[in-house]
Amino acid sequence: MKLASICLAGLFVAASVCAAAEPAAAEKRTDEKDVEFRINGEAFGKKAIAAGLAECPSYNPDVCPTDMSAGWETRRARLIRYVPLRQFLDREGVAVSKKEIDEEIEIMKKDPNPFGKAPPKPISAVMVRDCITWSDLRLMLRVDLGMDKWAERQRKEKWPTEDSWKEYCRGEEKTFREQYGKFSRLSFSISRWPQGAKDEEDALRILKERADAAAKKLSSGEDFEKVAKDPAVAGEIAAAQILPLTAFGPDHTKALEKLAAGGTTDPMKTPFSWEIVRKERLAPEDLSEVLKLRFLVRTRVEAEKKVGSETKIEKVNWMGPDELRTLGSGM
Repeated sequence: MKLASICLAGLFVAASVCAAAEPAAAEKRTDEKDVEFRINGEAFGKKAIAAGLAECPSYNPDVCPTDMSAGWETRRARLIRYVPLRQFLDREGVAVSKKEIDEEIEIMKKDPNPFGKAPPKPISAVMVRDCITWSDLRLMLRVDLGMDKWAERQRKEKWPTEDSWKEYCRGEEKTFREQYGKFSRLSFSISRWPQGAKDEEDALRILKERADAAAKKLSSGEDFEKVAKDPAVAGEIAAAQILPLTAFGPDHTKALEKLAAGGTTDPMKTPFSWEIVRKERLAPEDLSEVLKLRFLVRTRVEAEKKVGSETKIEKVNWMGPDELRTLGSGM
């Protein structure tokens, strides 16, 4: 097929590109005969999709499948998800500059786990595994940064002054304090496998002994941070976080509800750890921060659902599974 030779030739050429290099040229859409589908009237061509996919195997062609049956469908689905949101932001007049996107990419490159994956994976590994092209990453960041700006605009329209926002926070404070708390944690987890442990049950037994020893030190009046840093305790301290009271499981909710600011719990068992929790004082700025985050997330989710439900996909020269497999057979 002529299309197969065009697509595959582009992919083979790109496979020689250096793994660390981000393609400088933006992908171009082609003529009407090349259009595979339209998203709300905006056309996307086969050559453009193939050219974008060619950015992936430059990392590792054995890991990122570009046989069209996987890579093509992955990229097509990503465009169908993100392009309607980019169109929405364009209509709303929400701009995200190239500089903002470039700065975010540089931050992600330095972050050992920019996508929040478990286990942690750097940006290049996730882009290879998930067939994320540089063009797609820029689209994703344009949408992510833009939707944050749009949601913050909604918040300021609803509460136009700082006083009106503070009044809203005061109205939510009682309910918030009944459901959330600010906690520091001293964790004894099997993620740091104790020396000499035969199996998971034995590991948790050893960790329980360490947690009990730490709890004894705390009950005698020793400082939480000092105990956490004691090599003999060998625990991991987590910085204070605002969490729902149910975060450590239903068995521990009542203990956290009764805990006064500055107080610590007895060791609490979770599926893979023992935890000692200290309750911190909730400041007004903590309440404001969490309520703001909750509003922004909820507003974004609702908008994204609405945009998704209104999106129209027109299949022009849609590539079905059989044709995609045919294209990939030449690899």
